[in-house]
Amino acid sequence: MSRPDSQVLAQAADWFARLQDPALSEPERRRWQAWQQASPQHAAAWREVEAVWGSLSPLQGLPLAQETLARAGLQRRRLLKRSGAALLGLGGVAMLGWQIQALHPLADLRTAVGQSGHWTLADGAELWLNSASAADLREDGSRRRVQLHHGELLLDSRSDRPVLPRVLQLDTPLGQLRPLGVLGARMAMLLEEGGRQGQLSVYSGVVELRHRRGQTRRIEAGQSLRLSAQSAAASLRPATALREAWTRGLLVAEQLRLDEFLHELSRHRHGRLDCTEALAARRLVGAYPLRDPEASLAAAVASLGLRTRTVLPGWTRVVSA
Repeated sequence: MSRPDSQVLAQAADWFARLQDPALSEPERRRWQAWQQASPQHAAAWREVEAVWGSLSPLQGLPLAQETLARAGLQRRRLLKRSGAALLGLGGVAMLGWQIQALHPLADLRTAVGQSGHWTLADGAELWLNSASAADLREDGSRRRVQLHHGELLLDSRSDRPVLPRVLQLDTPLGQLRPLGVLGARMAMLLEEGGRQGQLSVYSGVVELRHRRGQTRRIEAGQSLRLSAQSAAASLRPATALREAWTRGLLVAEQLRLDEFLHELSRHRHGRLDCTEALAARRLVGAYPLRDPEASLAAAVASLGLRTRTVLPGWTRVVSA
C-alpha cells in the first residue's frame, strides 16, 4: 500500500489534536473511530501520527503536558478554521511537546531545547546542563546536593583550593552519585526515558554510585556505566567524548552509529529525527556544532551520501540517496 497522501495525513493530525481535548464528546470519538476504519489509507495515516506521538513518550502521563497539549489542540483547530493550514497541525503539536519536556517550573537551573547552561557553585564546583534539562540545588547540613530531574548534566567538583566542609552529591531518579576523595571528580549523567534509563561517565577522579535498589558501584576516571531503574549494568565501558563535548557546543562522533547520532542531535532541535532501519548501523566520525543542528544534519548526511525526507511536518527521516 502506498503512503497516505498529504490530505489524509492532515486529517489524521486534526483528529490527533481533537483527541487531546478532555471535553471531547462521545459522538465525536465515535466519528474519529469511524474515520479511522473508513479506509486503509486512514488507518495508515493514523499509525504515522501515533509514531510521532510515541517519539514524545516521556510526556505521556504528565499533567502539565496533557493540559497544555489539550489547549494546543483547541488553538490549532481555530487556526485551521482561519487559515486552512492543516499540515501545520502535527508539527506544531510535536514542537510544543518538545518544549514542554524542557520545562520544569520549580527547578533552580533549567534549559530549553537547543540551549545549554553553565553555572559556578559557591565552593568553586562547575555545573553544565545540556539541552532540555533541569536540576535543583539543595543544602543538607554540610552536604550540598544537586538533583537532576531530567536531561543531562556535567558536574566538575575538582578544585585546587580546599573548601571545607565540601561534600557534593548528585541525586538522580536512578540513585545517588558522590565523588570520593578530597580532589573531587568530573562526571556526566544522562537521563532518558523519563528517568528510567541513564548513563554515567566519569572523566576525572572516582565516583561512588548508590543505586536506588541498594547496589553500590565504584566508577573510576575513563569509565562509563549504563543504568536502569532496576539495576546498574555489570560491565563498565570506556567513557567517550560524546558525553562531555556538548559543554563546548559540539557533538563528537567517534565511529558513532547513524541512529545514535540522530538521537543525540534530535535533543537539540524540535521534532522527530530518525533514519530507515537499513541505514541505522552506518558510522560517523567528526565534530558537529550543536548551535546549528540543521547544518550539522546536512553535513552528516552528505558525508554518508544520503539525503533527508520530510515524513510529516516536524518529522525528518534520513533515507538513501
